[in-house]
Amino acid sequence: MLKLLLPVLLLSQVVFADTKSDALKLFEKRDDEKSLVEALSKFEKAHAENPSDLDVLTYLSRGYFIYAEYFISKEKDKMANFEKARNFGEKALEMNA
Repeated sequence: MLKLLLPVLLLSQVVFADTKSDALKLFEKRDDEKSLVEALSKFEKAHAENPSDLDVLTYLSRGYFIYAEYFISKEKDKMANFEKARNFGEKALEMNA
């Protein structure tokens, strides 16, 4: 049974690493709205794959804050993204406690 699970576990770690790596590359261009949105999408996927990754939670918090602060003008949408940033930040703090 373990022989069957090992390749699956290894493959899932490779996929997670690729998703996170892609997100980090996109986040480097966070001054471009399209790149930031794509990075957030990939970080969300990485978080779903590995919810205990503190780095991913930190980037999600920072990313949603930047998105709200610099790219959103409607107050309701801005506040919703600030809320996402806060929630991810709180999760990261709870894990790091």
